[in-house]
Amino acid sequence: MASVVNQWIEEDYFTSICIVLDNIDYPASEIENQAHKVMDAFTIDGELDQDGIDCYIDYLIGIEESVS
Repeated sequence: MASVVNQWIEEDYFTSICIVLDNIDYPASEIENQAHKVMDAFTIDGELDQDGIDCYIDYLIGIEESVS
């Protein structure tokens, strides 16, 4: 059960990253690739660092707000 929940959480973070990257006009052809890189960077010993990735998403949202 935990692995199903973890997979759902990872998919949710991945989707959030893709949405924010799209909103800041990141090149569409690179959004998924960049989102995978971000997910890899915040995965430590097979576990997603949710606090770290939350901070990164907040950073991206800050960029999004300054662009709009």
